[in-house]
Amino acid sequence: MQGAFQRRNDFFRNHWVMLIILWLLFFERLWMLSHLGPSYSLKSDDLSYLKAGITLFHTGTLTMHGVISAQIMPGLPALIAFFCTIFGTGSGLWLPLKLAWCIMGTLAAFFTYLAIREKAPAYAALIVACFFFVPDFAWQDNLILTETPYLFLVSLYLYGTMRMGNRKDWTGFVIMALSAYLAFMLKAQALCLFFLPLPYLWIKKYPSTR
Repeated sequence: MQGAFQRRNDFFRNHWVMLIILWLLFFERLWMLSHLGPSYSLKSDDLSYLKAGITLFHTGTLTMHGVISAQIMPGLPALIAFFCTIFGTGSGLWLPLKLAWCIMGTLAAFFTYLAIREKAPAYAALIVACFFFVPDFAWQDNLILTETPYLFLVSLYLYGTMRMGNRKDWTGFVIMALSAYLAFMLKAQALCLFFLPLPYLWIKKYPSTR
């Protein structure tokens, strides 16, 4: 119990500036949400993904633009279908999805910060995290598209990879492998994420049997 309390205190002491930035990033996204409204949409691919998730929830069929399709990865429709099981398929679905996107967009900054902290001083990581205040990111995090969850997973993947090289622990491996797989479920090009770390890990003398 005392050890857990000490670890929590150490975490807040080491990352308190980043935690303030995280809250500000989250409030920026909430402000954008309140300004645009929960039902804000491009009336393009975002609506198609939403309909695909609802169709997957009702029928178990993967569709895009109203037809059965293998041209998209199943990750985003499956995530939307999961939300449908909790919040239904009506207008009440929009707000929980948008809040989830705002949270993922905020956490992308946090894991980018942690990834850089593995290799550079804290001030360098904080500077990069501040780039997430760009309004384009807050706007993106209010659209039900793959970009926000994909950016979140790639930042988590980078943290796991950097941690593997530095600490050579199983936690880094699990973070890297799981985030790469989930990113692949969103975008097929994420397949390269399974191979990109190999030269880096070889240079860092990561145990080859793992």
